[in-house]
Amino acid sequence: GNVSPMTGENVKPAYGGEDEAFLRKVVTPIYEVIAEEAKRTKRGKSKHSQWRNYDDLNEYFWSVDCFRLGWPMRADADFFHLPAGQLREKNGDGKPPQDRWVGKVNFVEIRSFWHIFRSFDRMWSFFILCLQAMIIVAWNGTGDPTAVFSPDVFKKVLSVFITASILKLGQAVLDVILSGKAHRSMSYFVKLRYILKVVSAAAWVIILPVTYAYSSANPGGFAQTIKSWFGGNSSSSPPLFVLAVVIYLAPNMLAAVLFLFPSIRRFLERSNYRIVMLMMWWS
Repeated sequence: GNVSPMTGENVKPAYGGEDEAFLRKVVTPIYEVIAEEAKRTKRGKSKHSQWRNYDDLNEYFWSVDCFRLGWPMRADADFFHLPAGQLREKNGDGKPPQDRWVGKVNFVEIRSFWHIFRSFDRMWSFFILCLQAMIIVAWNGTGDPTAVFSPDVFKKVLSVFITASILKLGQAVLDVILSGKAHRSMSYFVKLRYILKVVSAAAWVIILPVTYAYSSANPGGFAQTIKSWFGGNSSSSPPLFVLAVVIYLAPNMLAAVLFLFPSIRRFLERSNYRIVMLMMWWS
């Protein structure tokens, strides 16, 4: 057998030298746990929170909790215990057993058809915005695609950014709702980012429609005052709505630049400036 470099004696396996000892005493108990969890899925009909999947079992052995198993592994470890309800059915008595089930280690997925939008939000947003732009062009003038370049039609087409902000708010809210059960495994900064995304999206839902109204040809009252703050009385100054759209698209433009030039991204990621770190964290 193997010789210990410390004592010079033969190293005795923790489970003895019986035939198939490791298979019977290590592999088999873990396999039985996986088999029990697979049965509890009821072919995918059970809730995601009621059974452990591969990620949960894998995460368990990556965490310090796996040391509670001991070596040799203890048969009464929490890892091998069933949920209280299933344990009661297995024992056949009415006594409420102690619930020592490890439970979910990773996040709990919320099953919803909204995942179809959340997972493919860029595609759905593109389809919706294109449909809106085509409807605007079709219902203004002759329906000729070149009509989009006329000032009146082009201004109406710019309203797609208002729709985009609404879709962005919906996506941010869905991120919070569908990731709600994962809050225990999230860090503070991840939670803060989710909240700020919702607040930012809600702010743009208000800002873009308001600035769109203020950028009309003949605003009155307070709208005219706001417009004058940005030089709106000058014929050469850009409309307030265009400025808002540029600011709204700034994170997307930054992400596009960093995607096209990965060397710039790597350089910024190594920066210790707080403003750069905040910019990279947000983008």
